[in-house]
Amino acid sequence: MATVQNIFFPSAKDGKKGTLCFRVTHNSTDRQIATDIRLSESEWKICSSGRFCVEPQILALKERIENVKKRLEGIIQMFDEQGKSYSVNDVVNCFRHSTRYLTFTQYMEYVIEALYKKKRYGTARNYQHALVSFKQFFNDNHVCFEEMTSTLIGQYEQYLETRGVCRNSSSFYMRILRSVFNKAQRQNITEQKNPFTNVYTGIARTKKRAIPEGVIKKMLNLELEQGSDEAFARDLFIFSYCARGMAYVDMAYLKKINIKNGFISYKRRKTNQLIHVKLEKTMEDIMQRYEKASSVYVFPILNVSESSEAYVQYFLGINKYNYLLGKICDRLSFEGKITSYTARHSWATIALSHNIPIYVISQGLGHESERTTKIYLDTIENKRLDTANASIIKSLCK
Repeated sequence: MATVQNIFFPSAKDGKKGTLCFRVTHNSTDRQIATDIRLSESEWKICSSGRFCVEPQILALKERIENVKKRLEGIIQMFDEQGKSYSVNDVVNCFRHSTRYLTFTQYMEYVIEALYKKKRYGTARNYQHALVSFKQFFNDNHVCFEEMTSTLIGQYEQYLETRGVCRNSSSFYMRILRSVFNKAQRQNITEQKNPFTNVYTGIARTKKRAIPEGVIKKMLNLELEQGSDEAFARDLFIFSYCARGMAYVDMAYLKKINIKNGFISYKRRKTNQLIHVKLEKTMEDIMQRYEKASSVYVFPILNVSESSEAYVQYFLGINKYNYLLGKICDRLSFEGKITSYTARHSWATIALSHNIPIYVISQGLGHESERTTKIYLDTIENKRLDTANASIIKSLCK
């Protein structure tokens, strides 16, 4: 049986990252496969030691290395199960040029690796979480394409329900698995079928995340030490609210070149939709407070341009931001919860209370359909219906 070993080659140039390769050995012959995985010697020591680490960048590297190794081991397992003789070249060629012989879970690992290569780190991590959950259902065994039936997917949905996974999270996993399966179908890796027909893949109405306008006013006027982390978190929240619910990720990556002629023009990282927001004085004041001449970014969240390092800073930043919003929530003596999503939901809800039409709110949020917007506005819409109904009954009883 062939074996796989990962090898690290440090760079000959100081300060440059080294390259990770894999050595495949079979019948006393070996071949090396170079990858585009770049890491420093210190990162390699942590990854290869098996030491526990919570740093997102190291976790992402470990996932990528493990995915590549699993793909190679899966190909070797396939050749062994066929019972025919094969060479190390067969393994390498299959790895480099073909995805047809992969199982569904191996193919999904291949898709995740491709997402990392495209620097779509957030999407790759979401796909990884879905894959981990799906493989847990199979006790970490590989799942063949032939096994992907509506019955199996239905059993997986029940498995998630028994484990207390909420409906939206279950739907999120299903949509990811469906996307990967459909991609395999388009590449003629599996036959045309839809095993996801009978499972829920929609978006259920969730608990209201908006907070009252009065709470936002109290937050705006809250006395916080200038330059403190809490003051920065509060200012980001107010900026997000004033910018029609700009997402934290878009604020983090917002650059000075996005500001021109009194407008902010940026593409939502979630949907790639172009958004234009008119600058108001409150927003300008916040921006000026944190302006750094040496930085290309509007806010001091990121200070690097390399995509993987920027993603790590964003990942750590949003966790800290949510933690600080929780502390601000306590200062306000507000019994609800305030997170990075709250400003966006609050802007939509308060806009509706100011009689702004839903289609205008939908455009303001950058939603592709009013259906998504209505999920934000469920509670306040019910209140308006109750008020309207009371008016109708009052007219009837005159």
